[in-house]
Amino acid sequence: MMQSPHFPYDYDYLLEGNVDQRHAHAALKQLSIFSLLSDYSPILVGTVPLDIHIHASDLSWSIEIFAQPIPTSRQNGFKHMMIEHRILKLRGESDKEQLRKLKSAGWKTEPAFAMVYKLEGDPYETLLDMYNWSNEQLEAFLKNALCQNG
Repeated sequence: MMQSPHFPYDYDYLLEGNVDQRHAHAALKQLSIFSLLSDYSPILVGTVPLDIHIHASDLSWSIEIFAQPIPTSRQNGFKHMMIEHRILKLRGESDKEQLRKLKSAGWKTEPAFAMVYKLEGDPYETLLDMYNWSNEQLEAFLKNALCQNG
């Protein structure tokens, strides 16, 4: 997991990642996407920054640009990625592998998180709600989820 204090705003954290993350950095730099869109505070969201991507996911070297007329930090994709990042920082590599297996089986990211962590209701909405949780709330929830999985 990237520990850069600039995550996710400065994509140079990818340079310290795995081969696929470094390849993503090179592709983004070659295309100058972040420079071209700098007035809009672009960020890279998805499974590549979280290191739970599979070769067929998200950044299969075609780039999708998504924009909304609100700051990136208030967009749902950003909020999903940031709560997923917080969860993975607390839980680690074994959970990443579980998520990759589900994604390899065709699961989307948020439903995969719902399966691994026993999220109730719509996983997209539940993760948005969790985005505002304190670290203590998140840790307590994950401890409970671990007990249910164990």
